[in-house]
Amino acid sequence: MKKNLILSIVSLCLASMLMVFMAFAWYTTNSVVKSSVVINVTGGSDCSYELQYYDATEDDWIDVSTAGQISFDKFDPGDAMYFRFVVASSRTENSVLQAKYNNYSTTKTNDIDIDVDDMVVYYSGVAIFDITENTDTATKTTYPYCVQIEDETVYLITATGDYIIVDDYKMEKAMNSYNLGSTEEDLLPNELPAFSTLTAQTLDDYIFGSGGTTIYASTLTYAYFAIEYENFESSSSTGKYLSNNYFVYQSFSIETINIYL
Repeated sequence: MKKNLILSIVSLCLASMLMVFMAFAWYTTNSVVKSSVVINVTGGSDCSYELQYYDATEDDWIDVSTAGQISFDKFDPGDAMYFRFVVASSRTENSVLQAKYNNYSTTKTNDIDIDVDDMVVYYSGVAIFDITENTDTATKTTYPYCVQIEDETVYLITATGDYIIVDDYKMEKAMNSYNLGSTEEDLLPNELPAFSTLTAQTLDDYIFGSGGTTIYASTLTYAYFAIEYENFESSSSTGKYLSNNYFVYQSFSIETINIYL
């Protein structure tokens, strides 16, 4: 593995979002990933809502439904994206909002070429990884080759040069979700709870915890949450991975959020 090159490339990254579609790509170009989106709503006929994201450049919250293609440049390990549901309730009593990420996936980025003759992986013509023999008995028949990053097998490669990402090293493993609570106050991210005071959740968990978050009666409620690309080299990290090098040259997307009002 050409480690110095990888460390340089990982500092250049792109995250883009269309509606509630979010994609993260770690490579050397600013290609924009586009997708359709589905938002599933259960209940809530007496509530209306908007999903908003925080635009640091504008220092303001932007309606996702009207923003079109949203790009987050320089999304590095330790960075986070902030979102909120703005819910207008006509109910006479407080109620509960719940939401869940759905249909998320990690895919291979473009412009990767596998040369099993030279035993090298190229990105846009630049050698980035060495290919080695796969010694794992369970997978070596289908994938006789592999790529190891920091002594871990991250990519499995067929004899014809196709490859897959090993499940434990897919981008979603590096993503944390945080429930930042609900309030009647219109707040900016620096006024919300610090991640260090909260419990990091996986993308399989409910966004607002098992009990949901409060929607206040007959008023406007802001329900805040965030997604963080965990910096595994920081002192506050879970320590699950040695570094973020495992996740270069991958793209990650969330295509659907289910909400329950």
